[in-house]
Amino acid sequence: MTIEPLILSNKEVYVLTGIFDHETMIGIENPFENWSDEEIDKELDVMYENWTNEELLIIKEDETLCDKQLLEYFRICLTTGFVIEVQISKNSALEKNIFYFSEKKVIQNVITDTNGEKQCTFKECGTPEVAWQFIYQALQPKNTFSRPNYTFKIPSSAYKENILNQSNKQLVDYLKLYLDDEASLELANIIHNREELNTVQVHYYIKDSWSTDCIQFLYSQNQYWLIQKVLDNEQTQTNFICLDTFTITEEIKKMVLYLKSLGGETR
Repeated sequence: MTIEPLILSNKEVYVLTGIFDHETMIGIENPFENWSDEEIDKELDVMYENWTNEELLIIKEDETLCDKQLLEYFRICLTTGFVIEVQISKNSALEKNIFYFSEKKVIQNVITDTNGEKQCTFKECGTPEVAWQFIYQALQPKNTFSRPNYTFKIPSSAYKENILNQSNKQLVDYLKLYLDDEASLELANIIHNREELNTVQVHYYIKDSWSTDCIQFLYSQNQYWLIQKVLDNEQTQTNFICLDTFTITEEIKKMVLYLKSLGGETR
């Protein structure tokens, strides 16, 4: 049986994203491990108290939102020990896909924000074993042409977040400190003319605390470029590597396996 997604918009989105965007859901010190249903319900009530009465009516009294399905999704989001976030920034639009893994099912929470118009959708992705196809879809794979092993390398100390927001000329001048003229011009064009900047974070609950790992990649000129820190000859450097979406998905799986190897387990 196919379960229809729960689609929320307007004020409902404000309420739910206000809850789900906070670290309360994925980075809290006490992630409700081994809590009873009564304790979880009590904690949800505390969360609801942060909103005005008018907003609370949407969750508390709207029969289309107060069904068992939504409450079940709330509980999974509260008690999961494993979360993958896929955030896609494109022009004036932002899409965040949050995958909450439990032992038996995975819930995908899609939050879109286009020029301030928000929408939030919950849907089930099946079991953890099959949820990867939804993560792959969330990456919005496009047709790309391949440039195997094509990599630009700069020192990690030279890579800062504001490098992604500089003008083309500023980028060229800056990159010339680390690359030859031709490579500086090419990488500057790739960064400046990007269509998307995507961030994937993996959160794993390990030994009474949350551990997080992250990768970034951008889509530019019909190619995906993974931005990756590596250790080369005892020097930390940042590589811009041309990869297909399948390989990037494999990199996400490596993050999961690495965090799990530290001692984490899905609760």
